[in-house]
Amino acid sequence: MSKHLSEPKKKNPPRRQGKSLRGLEVLRIYPDNGADSEGYPAGWRIPVFLLSALLLLLVSLFFGRGTPIRLVLSALSFCLSAFHIVLNLMINFRGGRFLCEALPVLVAAVIGFCTGLIISSVLILMLYQLLKLLEILAVRHQQESGQPILGILPQSATLIEEEGDDRTLRKIKPVHIRAGDRLLVQPGEIIPVDALVEDGVSSVDLGPLIRGKKIVPVAPGRKVFCGCRNLTVPLTVCASANFNTSAAPRVYSSFTATIRKESEDERLFVRVSNILYPVLLVLALLFGLLVPLFTKNWIAGARQAMVFLLAACPFAMKNALSLAVFSGVSEIFSAGILIREIRVLFSLAKLETFICNKTCTVTESYYSVRSVNPSGISDDALLAVLAKAESRSSHPIARAIRKYAGVPDGYSVKDFSCEEIPCKGISARIGETEVLAGNATLLFDRGINCSVPEGQGIAIHAAVDGKYCGYIVLENTVREGNYDAIEQMRALGVKNFALLSGDLRSVVRPIASALNFNVVKAELTPEGKANAAAYLSSNRTQGKTLAYAGDGSHEMACVPPDSLSVTTGALGDGEASRADIVILGESFVRLPAAVHAGRASSRLSFLSVVVHFSLRLLLILLALLGVCPPLLASVLLTAAAGASFLFASWFFSRL
Repeated sequence: MSKHLSEPKKKNPPRRQGKSLRGLEVLRIYPDNGADSEGYPAGWRIPVFLLSALLLLLVSLFFGRGTPIRLVLSALSFCLSAFHIVLNLMINFRGGRFLCEALPVLVAAVIGFCTGLIISSVLILMLYQLLKLLEILAVRHQQESGQPILGILPQSATLIEEEGDDRTLRKIKPVHIRAGDRLLVQPGEIIPVDALVEDGVSSVDLGPLIRGKKIVPVAPGRKVFCGCRNLTVPLTVCASANFNTSAAPRVYSSFTATIRKESEDERLFVRVSNILYPVLLVLALLFGLLVPLFTKNWIAGARQAMVFLLAACPFAMKNALSLAVFSGVSEIFSAGILIREIRVLFSLAKLETFICNKTCTVTESYYSVRSVNPSGISDDALLAVLAKAESRSSHPIARAIRKYAGVPDGYSVKDFSCEEIPCKGISARIGETEVLAGNATLLFDRGINCSVPEGQGIAIHAAVDGKYCGYIVLENTVREGNYDAIEQMRALGVKNFALLSGDLRSVVRPIASALNFNVVKAELTPEGKANAAAYLSSNRTQGKTLAYAGDGSHEMACVPPDSLSVTTGALGDGEASRADIVILGESFVRLPAAVHAGRASSRLSFLSVVVHFSLRLLLILLALLGVCPPLLASVLLTAAAGASFLFASWFFSRL
């Protein structure tokens, strides 16, 4: 993607040193801030020059054809229309860039002026300049649409310095923060770095970072993320990371790194243009000079040459394609979603199969204990047995049991060893005592009879030395909005939705039915999930994409090759560097926005390339037949490029 789309506007940009020409490069003229390629301000002067040129051209029409005053006024109008084109050509020539975008337009206009097509020549230059002005406005519009992403970056931080009993506060730049620094965050301020709360009980708005509405309470010991906003009470925090490795800078760096890369359509456009450009220049030379030597029809040859020259000019289509891609990427990031590279945008456009892990993706990341049902022991004794057995497990069910039993994380049990049995539970040994904690299948496999509870929920049974002790029932609610998200993706063309889980079928099937999944696999080991995903991948349509949504590195291992990995809620983890798509919130409810953006960008980019080259082939054919006026060719090429800019900027969200 064009570099200028990713950089914020700068005042008085410095001149860049010219680079040597490597191959045949199609060059841009006016970058993002209304300046030419070397930094000369041009955007505000283009309308003034064009209006002056148009006025002189209209005045010249009141004088007779061939009169000196008409020729002078027409020449002045021509010079005003060509001023910025000549200026940029001089800059590019000085930098060693000779095959510039505007060169064929200027040469065609000069030929037309010399052969009597004065009005057409001036209008050709004016149309090209109007297109460049539209390019400036479209790029500025897209830069403004990306400004909210900059808003997540803090501008300053308050450092707490202590010497003995003295405490001083000092304003510093966030880039100067180092891990271990103590900072004061006032209400209304952006948290400047990922940190742990040391003092203060407040509420933090995650909205600026995850691009949604979510307010969470924080207290001492709670982790907070850079880019979130403190709301109520001043907080004293201790930086747990440097600024550059914190959440907000990582999000912004991911955005800028993505939009700096070119898409396949952009690279295709450049490759084909670099072939057409010299070919059409040769054709212009052939029909403008060599053919008229035999036909003696110099005027017709000149007009054919003008059409070939105009067809050689890319008419800013490279930047129009960049804007189409930039629009899609901006919409995705505005929805609180990170993508690793540009190819992901176009892979989303071809998404056919969407696979979800149940826990922490379809359902909430936490469980809650609904009831305790002991057998031969008390409620507290049953909870104590389960809490000890689950003391070293990181599974959300284990955390819920420990929390309900009042056992803190990190609680250690002496003489403890355990074995996790996939999809069944845990076999633990505490001293000489054997404890089983898991589903009914685990106990039945060991020859222990247990009660089978009725109703929905997950039952975790316990047995001590082969004696059944009862069970507890936990519930895990479906995330709000997931049903609507699935239906929206189905409306966008995603056909297959699969739910994979290690839980019992009796637990998984009601959830899958409620969310309208058409493929359900339960009681799967991690290897079983990988095999199921591989089977679905092998049965997808050629050229279509499969996406696998999970919540951790163990789920990423299940993603088949040439598929998209999706993770949720990865603000403080390393998931952003591993997954293709990172949803900053805890639900895939925003994923339809990414699919929509991918389809819109892909459709617009493809149509722009097809229309651009189809139009050029048509103009070449008409020029060979001698039936295409140069002004008509300029109007068609300008209209095609202008329409691409308009759709890529203002009308993108309506596609």
